[in-house]
Amino acid sequence: MKFLLPRNDPKWEYITDAYYLRVESKEFALVGTDEERDNTGKLITNVQYEENYLELAGYVGDYLTVEILNTDAGSALTSLLFGKPWSVGQVTVPNTRLRDLVTEKESLLFNLRKVQELWGGYLVFDSINRSVSLFETYGQDNGVQFRYRKNLKSVRKTTDFAGVVTRLYPFGKDGLDISSVEPGGNKYIEDFSYTSRVREGIWVDQQYTDAAKLYEAAQEVLAEIAQPRVSYAVSIVDLSHLTGYEHESFKLGDWVTVIDEELGINVKAQIVKRTYDVLQPWRGPVELANFRPGITDLITEAVKSSRIVGQAVLPNKKISTNALQGYINTATNQINSPNSRLKWDDTGIIAEEVDEQGQPTGKIVKITSGGVGISNDGGLTFHVAMTGDGVLANRVVVNDIYALSTEDGFTKMKAAGIEVWDNSSPPKKRVHLGQYEAGKFGLEVKAQDGQTVLLDEQGLMQSWQDSKADNLDNSNPLLLNLYLPPETRSIKRALLRFK
Repeated sequence: MKFLLPRNDPKWEYITDAYYLRVESKEFALVGTDEERDNTGKLITNVQYEENYLELAGYVGDYLTVEILNTDAGSALTSLLFGKPWSVGQVTVPNTRLRDLVTEKESLLFNLRKVQELWGGYLVFDSINRSVSLFETYGQDNGVQFRYRKNLKSVRKTTDFAGVVTRLYPFGKDGLDISSVEPGGNKYIEDFSYTSRVREGIWVDQQYTDAAKLYEAAQEVLAEIAQPRVSYAVSIVDLSHLTGYEHESFKLGDWVTVIDEELGINVKAQIVKRTYDVLQPWRGPVELANFRPGITDLITEAVKSSRIVGQAVLPNKKISTNALQGYINTATNQINSPNSRLKWDDTGIIAEEVDEQGQPTGKIVKITSGGVGISNDGGLTFHVAMTGDGVLANRVVVNDIYALSTEDGFTKMKAAGIEVWDNSSPPKKRVHLGQYEAGKFGLEVKAQDGQTVLLDEQGLMQSWQDSKADNLDNSNPLLLNLYLPPETRSIKRALLRFK
């Protein structure tokens, strides 16, 4: 949550991390402030808060290894929250839906979101009563309508096709696929309910070790991503503030119907964001969406390639290219957004994204003599940084890696595989994993001279010898010469035959 507060407002004495702020049954903690003097000389501060459930990200020590197998969502939440100041609220996801939760070195909040991803539903935090709930459905549908010439002032519809997938290849742990349970024996499932075009994607989740469970989860995934993501930005008049229209009230998470006959819009969507005007509470922008937040966002990102890069080797070039292109298209739309402004002073330059009301969203690019930083929280942290030491980023998405070396310079990743070189002068290649010669694949290991092959696709290279004996008579005894090469390390068995 964020809001503007004039610098001379007496409430500033409470804008510290010693105080929490409560709005609509939610509790918020201070994140930071962004102070600015505008061109009229007025001092304005953008104050940013985050809901208190994010404190769950601070619990890490007990969750270095999490292994919850073949259980329902309620039991998984109970196990995760045991001994913590948070408790399990309501769980309406069917208890017949059994899943495995296995993670390494992740926070409690990460594991809770993983429960939502695996079991489905809506993860809802009660930040005042410190409880976590998982609902199969969420939000009320009280029949509220946003209708043109009634309470709808303006509407903008945005349709995002970038993440649409109609043929999904699901994979579980160790390459597990669904061919054993899919009726046609295919490794993929399809959904052409929205478009007849084949748009392929991969969904990988190492949590699944059972093909039937993977197949069931994949059907839920595909149902979400087989249609484009549609969102609506509307400006409305909240009639519930008028006498006799109290039934028109709504809140975040509720479902409403948007109707504009001239634009051909008659759709039910969920309220995902709302802006309040404290002086005129009946006015303000509202954002709606037809897609489910949480699991949909994770899956769409997977199809756009972020999780594909992290967890799978793509089986063919076509899927890789399509996935990467979708990721690039999304980034292009964000970069080309017209809602930005440029600020500079003696310390550097800041490109800042603003919303339709001209308020900062927190996304900035900062350029100084020290480097370039990209932030989503107004510069409190930078998730991408470019300095003289290199490029640092939480995630790097690529299509082909042509050359990459480790810090010591001996191990290199190239288009043909992974190579290990020694420190001789000149350096000699000692190990090659990949296509080490045209048409030859596998692991090639060479001796210290860089020429003698010790191991390749034909197997282990061994030294051997065939001894030769001269004639035998009464005055000349039998003499057999056995030779052991100096590089011999051990002898497991020896066999001598003669007549």
